Parts: sequence; C-alpha cells; structure tokens
Amino acid sequence: RLDLCIGGRWGGPSSQVMGISSEIDGDESRTMVSEYSNVLKYAWTQPRLNFKGDYWNFEDVPVLPKPVQGPYPPLLMAANSDGSFKFAAQNGMGVVGITLSQSVSNLASHIKTFNSNINKSAANGIPQPFHVVVSLFVAETKEKAHDLMRKNWLDSDVIGDGPPVHSSAIGGGRHDFSSGAGGWGSWNFETAVENCIYDSPEGCIEKLKQLEQSISGMDQCILEFNRRGRNTTEVVQKSMKLFSEKVMPFV
Repeated sequence: RLDLCIGGRWGGPSSQVMGISSEIDGDESRTMVSEYSNVLKYAWTQPRLNFKGDYWNFEDVPVLPKPVQGPYPPLLMAANSDGSFKFAAQNGMGVVGITLSQSVSNLASHIKTFNSNINKSAANGIPQPFHVVVSLFVAETKEKAHDLMRKNWLDSDVIGDGPPVHSSAIGGGRHDFSSGAGGWGSWNFETAVENCIYDSPEGCIEKLKQLEQSISGMDQCILEFNRRGRNTTEVVQKSMKLFSEKVMPFV
C-alpha cells in the first residue's frame, strides 16, 4: 500500500538540478505543481501516457507497472504555507500539515478551509485526507524525554541572523515559508517543547488527545521521533516500543 506525498512548490536550490530556476514566481510554481499532479493521474490511469500541457508533454509513453490501488494511490501534498491547504483541496489532493511550520490553532482553521474546497471530481473518487505531523518522543518520564531530545535542539542550530527565516523540513534558507509556528529552524529547545510532544506516556496521551480535539476531523497523526536525527537508532526504537505499549492503546 502506498500513499504518495508531493511537494507543493517548485523553486529553490533543489529545483535547479531539474533545470528550474530557483527564482521561479510563486504563482507559476503552483501552476506547475497542479499540472504535474495531473500528469501523475494520467500516467496511472491511461494504458500509455499521452499528455499535452504548458510545461510537460508526453506522447505514447508506457508507465509500468501500474498501481495495484485503483484508480491510483492516495495523492497528498506537503502543506507548510497557509495557501497550500486550499490549493491541495482544489486540486483533488489530501494534505500533510506539520506543527513545525503551522501552529495547532492555524491547523484547526486550515482544516475548515481544506474541507470547504475539496474537489471530488479532481480526486477521481480517491479520499482527500487531512493528516498532521508531530515531532514526538516518549520516555519513562518527562524529564528523561527532555534530556534525550535536547540534543536535537542545540543553541548552535538556531537560525537567528538576517531576515526572519521560516524553515522547511530540510532546514532554513527560505524566507516567508509559512506563517504558522514561525519556522522550526529558528527555535531553541524551550520553543520546541511548546510545539512538539516530548513527555512521559501519560503526558503524551493527554497531549495527543488535546491535539485531536483541537483539529477536529484530522484523519491521521503522523509521528516523527527523531527530528535532526541525533539520537541513536536504539534510543528511537526504545521510544517507539514504549509508545506502542503505553500510549497507542489509549489514544
């Protein structure tokens, strides 16, 4: 089973390897994402891909193997900026929001906007879910969880020079990336604790239930256990095991 989540924009250094200018206009970037999401749908549903667009053209191209899921896997879009939620809904996609770039109160508002703009025709009968990613870590005590996660939020990590930087999931360097929680690249540990869930089993249960109540209609809560990846695999696996035994049965 596959859920495919695509990025919501072209532009930036990562697009240059694809021959796309890093300075691409935001509106044009959105138009390109919309067109290419349609390319994916055509590729999965046509015997051979034939597509003529403003940016991409395909003629009689075989796309094999075809998805087992019909008509194609759930198509999601990463939603960091405010406009991404409405855009994804209108283009027949679900969204994956994240509390590292949008506050919970913002997400509670965005889910209403998303639901009011769902486009069943563009979705071709595929559900358009609203998922939320949370940075979470559970340990036997809140103090232990904080001690272990503190190494992922060092003062030296904080982006503090120049204009306000709103960071994507791969770090800083992009201004005005989102308006929500302010961009995790600019956070110290104290700010991270306010927006993430690092706690005992009891604390995690309470905060996850609060999250579910605050973002009414959320489909899935996706958990990220090791932001910046500085804890060892053994430490992360132990936290995951504790979560499965002491938290998951109660949320």
